[in-house]
Amino acid sequence: MNPRTKTPHPKLRIEKALDDAGIRIDRKEGTKEQAERIITQLTTTLPMIIEAATIEFVVSPKDTGPLYGYIKSCGNLLSENWGTDGTLTMVVKTPSGLVASILEQVSDKSKGRVRSTVIDRSN
Repeated sequence: MNPRTKTPHPKLRIEKALDDAGIRIDRKEGTKEQAERIITQLTTTLPMIIEAATIEFVVSPKDTGPLYGYIKSCGNLLSENWGTDGTLTMVVKTPSGLVASILEQVSDKSKGRVRSTVIDRSN
């Protein structure tokens, strides 16, 4: 996001900044590692702030196996609590731009059984 206007940078501005900084996208490199590297490089030519979201997931015992690793990989794991009944509560901080796809993936993998709540959005 543009720190001055608090709005997203236009696509053309980002493309120009990528070109000006000589940043190339490697289709063979992992998305997460590449995104972190590119964002770090872009901040030298394009002022930006990244909005983050904190999401709480409450996962039933039936879904902890398939979802534990995925949710943990979605961002910075802030907390993880196991209930006596096997229910897992995880709180993850992730870039806001990823929230919709993360929630969709979690819902698809659990067939809608996971309770997901965005509890905070901040810069």
